Amino acid sequence: MHRFKLSLGLRGDYTESNAGCHFFKKVCFLVSTVFLITSNLNGQTTYSKNYHLIDSFDLQSLVPSDQIILDSALEVYHSSNVDTVKLLALSVLANELYHDVWKSYNLYLDQLVEKRLHHRISDPQIKRFLMRLRAGTTGNIGFALSSEGKNLESLSYYERSLNIFRKIENTEGIAGALVNLGSIYQSYNDVAKAQKYYLDALPLYEQLDNSEGVSVCLNNLGYLAQESDQPKSALKYFERVLLIQKNADDLEIEAVTRANLARNQMFIGDSVTAEKNLRQAIALLTGVGSKHGLQPSYCMLGELMLSKGRADSALAYYDRARLVSEANKNQVELSRTYSHYSQYYYEQKNYQKSRFYANEALNLARKTNDLDQIENNLALLIKIAKELGNYEESVAYYDVYSQLRDSLNKLETKKSVMLQQTNYEIRRQQKELELKEQEIGMLEQNNEMNHRTLIFAGIAVMLLAVVLFVYICYHKRHKKNMELRINSDREEYINEVKSLKVKLEEVKMTAHKTLLEEETPVILNLNELNKQVANPISSREYDVLKELVAGSSNREISDTLCVSVNTIKTHVSNLYKKLGVCNRTEVANKVKDVTIKSQKVA
Repeated sequence: MHRFKLSLGLRGDYTESNAGCHFFKKVCFLVSTVFLITSNLNGQTTYSKNYHLIDSFDLQSLVPSDQIILDSALEVYHSSNVDTVKLLALSVLANELYHDVWKSYNLYLDQLVEKRLHHRISDPQIKRFLMRLRAGTTGNIGFALSSEGKNLESLSYYERSLNIFRKIENTEGIAGALVNLGSIYQSYNDVAKAQKYYLDALPLYEQLDNSEGVSVCLNNLGYLAQESDQPKSALKYFERVLLIQKNADDLEIEAVTRANLARNQMFIGDSVTAEKNLRQAIALLTGVGSKHGLQPSYCMLGELMLSKGRADSALAYYDRARLVSEANKNQVELSRTYSHYSQYYYEQKNYQKSRFYANEALNLARKTNDLDQIENNLALLIKIAKELGNYEESVAYYDVYSQLRDSLNKLETKKSVMLQQTNYEIRRQQKELELKEQEIGMLEQNNEMNHRTLIFAGIAVMLLAVVLFVYICYHKRHKKNMELRINSDREEYINEVKSLKVKLEEVKMTAHKTLLEEETPVILNLNELNKQVANPISSREYDVLKELVAGSSNREISDTLCVSVNTIKTHVSNLYKKLGVCNRTEVANKVKDVTIKSQKVA
């Protein structure tokens, strides 16, 4: 199941027509370049809520790159007197800072934008900018809540985000919010609503020519079709994803799709094609260095081998799945692998080993609160106890199994009631917001009338001032003094401008010198680089690596390579694993070491 973290969307559609526009553009330039110029910053070492704007947090837990982002954005925020520039600086934190405080800055920015929207805004472009900012932060808060498992709370935020995006007719934002809403309803097994949201998002992503978004929608729809026993529909969805991925470069999405397709083919009995797709999925995941998704693929291969009577091969694949789960330290995957072991030994009539692995899987499932696995393993333990003749143990397991079923039924009923209450609350809040907007509209009309009155009064005052000025101008001596003063002020202004230009050139030279003095490692070509590292780097990862060494942020790399920020994060994470590093500074050092090593060998 895929979700989208919503971008606040600050590129390309916001301009100002007043004098503040020039300062706004300068700050936009500063925000994009300050990360390079301030690469030697260490962050604020002492906490001050007045400076950091949100509740206390551990600054030492921030990595150096996050410290640079935090300091640079807050410096712009506190140094500016323009509201839109302040909001823009905070939006950098809301988009780029991947720390526990990310949610807090989104909440703070959301409150600021809401207060700003309650004031009279005459410029429609500024109002659109603020509404887009509000929609993005609201969606981000919903994303953070859903990541914490608070799906009911996140639902109302996603609904609000969708409504705002619809008002400003932002297609990409609407599509992302629809996918997120679909994921929430999918988690509650409300297949009909989940399908509706994914199907609504799909044509929007197709209109935007967004291959990643289209693939996400199709994969989710295929998964829902599988769960609803509609293998033919699922097959069509997954095959469409594969056609898209032939022209795209997201190997992980292709691997996930092939694994889903294989599960569907196993369901309809096409074991030959299923095995082929599983092996291709494993090869793709191994090629990009991703261990996520390998465990279910190995387990499905084990099931295939077992169905063909090749017990030894099945056990070998289960062993690989166990090793991957242990390497990932993923207890959910390990629990499910142990369940496969238990089922394997049960079919081999080795009931002692089957019971051992079923108990291991049950214990892990209880730790991870995986209710489906708890239920499955209890059912298997009941069967094993009967086979061993331990009827008392079988009855004890059956009692636990019955209690679990009862609690699950109650939980589903409770979730359904809560979901209905949440939907009702969302509709009520929407009506309240509509009433508030009507009240705000009436207030704006009253303010507009007051504004016109003030304009007329101002014009009258200006006319009076003109009359007085003309009268004073009759006095030649005073007129001469005024001209002298004007000339003097003009010369002073020209001198100040010249001085500012000199200072600006000095700043540019200093920044340029600083950038030149930094040791930027020369990256070997891809073939030479792969000779020096243990895990081969793909061509796309190599492009991302060059941008990382150049000091580009995730957003800048995304713009340069024309892919999503989430894809860039995945590539960066893979590069960290392949190079054995933890942050961008270590990436540069690693590349430098590899280059020196290559030169010594040469």
